[in-house]
Amino acid sequence: MSSAPRRATRGLLPLLLVGNAAMYALYVGVPGVLLALHIEAIDPAGKVANFGLVSGVSAVFATVFNPVAGALSDRSGRRNPWILAGGLLAVPVMLLLGSVDTVLLVAIAWCLGQAVMNVYQAALTSVVPDRVPLTARGRASAAVGLGLPVGTTAGALLGAAFADDYRTGYLVFGVIVAAAAALFSGLAREERLPARAPMPVRAQIAAFGSALRAHDFRWAFIGRALLILGYFSSPVSSSTSSRTTPSCRPGWRRRRRWRS
Repeated sequence: MSSAPRRATRGLLPLLLVGNAAMYALYVGVPGVLLALHIEAIDPAGKVANFGLVSGVSAVFATVFNPVAGALSDRSGRRNPWILAGGLLAVPVMLLLGSVDTVLLVAIAWCLGQAVMNVYQAALTSVVPDRVPLTARGRASAAVGLGLPVGTTAGALLGAAFADDYRTGYLVFGVIVAAAAALFSGLAREERLPARAPMPVRAQIAAFGSALRAHDFRWAFIGRALLILGYFSSPVSSSTSSRTTPSCRPGWRRRRRWRS
């Protein structure tokens, strides 16, 4: 948003680690584990098709909403209020998601979940260029990157722990994100930056294409994209494929699933 700051907020790097780990935990635990169980409970016969439909629609929604949320925080000149709002709203949205009992309502509720989480994510992602000086951005990027394996591992384990009570699991993930948002916004002080007008889409595409022409950036982008694709493809494909085999008796299917 502005020129690089001369000094990062004290304690910012651990807060970035916690904030990103909480976000990735929800992103893996909810759609990768709990959502599949929820849809299976609603419609066992059509679980695979319904899960694919809900996942696809919500992914498109998230892709569109993320830059919108980022533009809103740019125009306000603040990040902390958006991080806090997105994190706190995760709790009622996760409660709503656990209360619905049709595939359509699950899709709508999870799209709302994607909306609030992308408000949180877009603002949190912008903290590094806003508050970290150029000389410390390598360490900041390492803290953000470490949140990915920590969060995905914790999310998968928590999701499995709440396999028999996915409604409570939703709430637990919402509370984790809300706590991380409150911790970050309470401890990571920020100064209001000058508001920036949103860049036209064509200019954004041109800027991204220009950056990709740089050798180091291009390979860093490709590597990061493949890494995240691998992290998020594995739990989702595993949770879907483990549901295609019919079971012999109630209860056996859920226990067998987590052994596969």
